[in-house]
Amino acid sequence: MRNKQQPAKPSFLLTFDDGLSEFYEIIAPILIQKGIPAINFLNTAFIDNKNLFYRYKASLLINHIKENPQLNKLLSVFFADNGFANNNLYNIILSINFNNRKLFDKAAKICNYSFEDFLQVKKPYLTSVQINELSKQGFLFGAHSINHPKYSELNLQEQIRQTKESVEFVKNKFEQPYKLFAFPFTDFGVSSELFNKFFNHENHILDFSFANAGLKNDEFCRNIQRIPMEGTSASGKKIIKTEYLYYLLKAALSKNSVIH
Repeated sequence: MRNKQQPAKPSFLLTFDDGLSEFYEIIAPILIQKGIPAINFLNTAFIDNKNLFYRYKASLLINHIKENPQLNKLLSVFFADNGFANNNLYNIILSINFNNRKLFDKAAKICNYSFEDFLQVKKPYLTSVQINELSKQGFLFGAHSINHPKYSELNLQEQIRQTKESVEFVKNKFEQPYKLFAFPFTDFGVSSELFNKFFNHENHILDFSFANAGLKNDEFCRNIQRIPMEGTSASGKKIIKTEYLYYLLKAALSKNSVIH
């Protein structure tokens, strides 16, 4: 890959983001049975169910309001007082970004909902014990940032910190052979300066990074674009065929590469 060479035969790599416990409980047993390896990318702040992705908090809060509609007015006033006014409370909640994520904790406290209880009861994330077990079974692990921000909303210094700290944590704690990283959300809007920092030959932060732009080449050969398989009812086979046909079409127009 460093030399931009094609594999000797058709091949694919399965990757999974967010470090969810369903990988251990459901997915890994299937992959082991079929002899298929995979990489799982972890948000280091969420390992062992110590915290929760802010978008998950948004979904849980909306569900709680639906079950308790009397909270609608109270929370509408709360968000309006914090600069988020809209006729639809659900739209307000879904519009909250990473930088304003602490509003979810305050809102949960107001309506007597506990994200901590959810984490302890449902345990949505992998534990360190499970990760070590999966690693011994041949699965690789990389980082998915510390706490899942959108990188285009961060300055360069924070992008580097989120990446470096999470990658070093995963590699050292779980004794991984490579420094691997998958962008949370997308690498869209990320500058080439960050990739130069990633892959600097003298002091490289990463061995490889992964993004989600579909089947495309990338300006940086060690930034691997992936085919997203979620968010659609189409079969995996159809998704891959469509991506491949689209790739060939764009290749004919010399538009099948991502430039940062």
